[in-house]
Amino acid sequence: MLLHIDIALLTKSYQQAFDSYEAAIRHRDFGRLNATSKEEWKIYGAYIYLLVIFKRVSISNSTIQQPVDPTKVLKEISIYTRDKKELNVAIIVYSIILLIHQHNYTKSLKVMMASRSTSAAT
Repeated sequence: MLLHIDIALLTKSYQQAFDSYEAAIRHRDFGRLNATSKEEWKIYGAYIYLLVIFKRVSISNSTIQQPVDPTKVLKEISIYTRDKKELNVAIIVYSIILLIHQHNYTKSLKVMMASRSTSAAT
């Protein structure tokens, strides 16, 4: 299902990506996923939320009024920071976009500078 969402996002079929995301998280077996898989879905949900706030998708017919609480996402994603370092970029980019959208330019600059110093250290 993640591949289907990836393809929808790459082809700019944003509504289809949202609908697929919603169908997946509403599936009766979604709660049985392991913690790492759930975190990956949270990252996808965070990006889907960006599509919502930038009005690229309509959620009027959806049972989800806000796919992911954007401020909680960054706090809840802990396994990725330890196990999947390549996805840290996705998390950092998401947080910067969200902070800029919220007009929190100072904090977004701090995140950019922190990520820059972290990447220089590796």
